[in-house]
Amino acid sequence: MNHWSFIHGLGTPQSEDKLVFQILEEPTWMLDVTISDDGEYLLFHVSVGCEDVNRLYYVELKNIQQNEQGIYQPVKLYDNFEARYRYLTNDGTIFYLFSNHNAPRSKLIKIDIKDPNKNPTEVIKESQNVLEQIGVIHNNLLIVTYQEHAKHVLHLYDLQGKLIKVFDIPISSVHVESYRRTDDEFFFQLATFTSPGTIYHVKFDKGNDPTVNLYLETKLKGIDGSQIESKQVFYESIDGTRIPMFIVSPKNMKLDGNNPVLLYGYGGFNISLTPSYSSSRFVWVYHFNAVYVIANLRGGNEYGEDWHKGGILEKKQNVFDDFKSAAKYLIDSKYTNSKKLAIMGGSNGGLLVTASVNQNPELYAVGIAQVPVIDMLRFHKFTIGHAWTTDYGCSEKPEQFKYLIKYSPLHTVNKGKPYPALLLLTADHDDRVVPAHSFKFIAEIQHQLGNEEYQVNPLVVRIDVDAGHGAGKSTEKSIREIADIYAFIAKYLEAKGF
Repeated sequence: MNHWSFIHGLGTPQSEDKLVFQILEEPTWMLDVTISDDGEYLLFHVSVGCEDVNRLYYVELKNIQQNEQGIYQPVKLYDNFEARYRYLTNDGTIFYLFSNHNAPRSKLIKIDIKDPNKNPTEVIKESQNVLEQIGVIHNNLLIVTYQEHAKHVLHLYDLQGKLIKVFDIPISSVHVESYRRTDDEFFFQLATFTSPGTIYHVKFDKGNDPTVNLYLETKLKGIDGSQIESKQVFYESIDGTRIPMFIVSPKNMKLDGNNPVLLYGYGGFNISLTPSYSSSRFVWVYHFNAVYVIANLRGGNEYGEDWHKGGILEKKQNVFDDFKSAAKYLIDSKYTNSKKLAIMGGSNGGLLVTASVNQNPELYAVGIAQVPVIDMLRFHKFTIGHAWTTDYGCSEKPEQFKYLIKYSPLHTVNKGKPYPALLLLTADHDDRVVPAHSFKFIAEIQHQLGNEEYQVNPLVVRIDVDAGHGAGKSTEKSIREIADIYAFIAKYLEAKGF
């Protein structure tokens, strides 16, 4: 709340810091401050909520003008919340900006900030793939990461937008690291479902054609990762939308409809679920002869802003329908059956799990909801919840209340049908999704179903102490939580470890 920006001189007391920028009349607006590559400009990216839009202002550091309040007057490049404009680099007054203006899958533009019209020129145009990340290397080259059907591809361009190289990489997520514009080398790491990570070193010895060498490969002792395979499939949601999904399983697994399956989803806030390694998920597949699945639901960024908007506000039900359709695909394809199917998600994904269990309790055997958002009528009243209204809407607006009340898990418990084994996980110091969400839901569902003879599966909550929303948790706490989750799943799916 009330973000302010100061300039601090190294070695000087904080009391001498100079106030640069503030927006007192808009206390929920957030500031992200960047110094340009040449050190000449201070840039302010101003955002509100979780929508992928921002305002962009700058101050010329060499010629600062103060107003009567002593606050530097910024130049307003983009003074509305119509699109994203993120600074990448600059050559003098020519600024390169990462933008989604009229480009749901993003593009790179450049403008002359001294041009009164500030007409943009497209450097890298929008394509069929999502332009996810851009870095500048070797003075005038661009490392560009695209997302193609929830997988990453890595390209190299020059600053004029000419394609120089396409890197040959397997199905994975790419993390580009350790570089500056003046460097002649960088590293990138590949993450897959079956490998903890492989790091490559890219070096520009001569010209723009780099050499690529293996730098470090992490191997697991005593585990034969070649016995696990991952693949991508596509299925249709209820409205016919084509949804990608990753399936990780033992090689040559029999599709007899009786395998224990854990289905994971998120579906919100423009977040993509790309391939990644998890030791706990790998143990689930490797030691329980089980299947792990990630469904790339609408609401994420797998296909850009249109995909995101297809799963938010009044279209949030699409996310639950996508998840339900994923479950039915796995059953129809003989991976599993309803008595062997668990679903899991955290935070917004916890909303996904509890809403899915309410809407179709007969479809799942286990539900794991980690730090879930559950009370969709009051979430905006606690801590940072007000920022989520860009995805969910707000119950104080009558037209938005109408769709929120239809799926809010706290208000739509499905009395009359037996529920799967349900485990909620929260923490007493979670200041993002306050634990009251889980407290109220477990009380409501116990009230509605706890005394019914047909409800034989447990409906329980696990409350961690001196912990928050997940990040910053000690290794010991993390191990205990993961052990409890997978023990719960294994017990109620009757998955036998070996």
